[in-house]
Amino acid sequence: MKKIFRLALFTLIAVPMMATAHGPSRQKVVEKIVINASPDKVWAVVGDFAGIHKWHPAVVSTQMEGDKKRILTIGEEGGPTITEELKKLDDENMMMKYKIVDMSTVKTVEYKGKKYDVPTVPVKNYLSIIKVKPVDDGSEVTWTGKFYRVYQLNYDKTEPRYPEGLGDEDAVKAVTGIYKSGLENLKKVVEGS
Repeated sequence: MKKIFRLALFTLIAVPMMATAHGPSRQKVVEKIVINASPDKVWAVVGDFAGIHKWHPAVVSTQMEGDKKRILTIGEEGGPTITEELKKLDDENMMMKYKIVDMSTVKTVEYKGKKYDVPTVPVKNYLSIIKVKPVDDGSEVTWTGKFYRVYQLNYDKTEPRYPEGLGDEDAVKAVTGIYKSGLENLKKVVEGS
């Protein structure tokens, strides 16, 4: 009986502690846009791993290292960079999967006596998929990203709860902005050509 009581007491104490000790949760952003052009025409632009600078307004240039790695310069020449690795390119199904493997640090912030680097995009373990599919008389482009925030410890209970710019909200806001601005400009580029 004592063993059962101790086990029940341990469970009541330990389980809630373990639930808060797991660290950050994986975040997901999905953005879609319909483009008045054939899927083949849209995929010719989106499916060019070396050509994102031709349609994304934040990307100034793309430098390829082999066939599967690209270095994006953001904002202006000499600006911060993002290095991405192509994981899968499926022309038949019009799908591309890639991940971020490295980024520039754009600033350093201090939080509770420690310094934290803020990367070009405030995400960690970022994986993205872009798909094009036919819809009505045009195409639908879906851009999905899965990632974690940069700050890997649990949030504090008092403000500020995490280093400036490194929380879940910052990561989701940044990726959402990248996807929306990219898809809106992709629509202009494809429909205008």
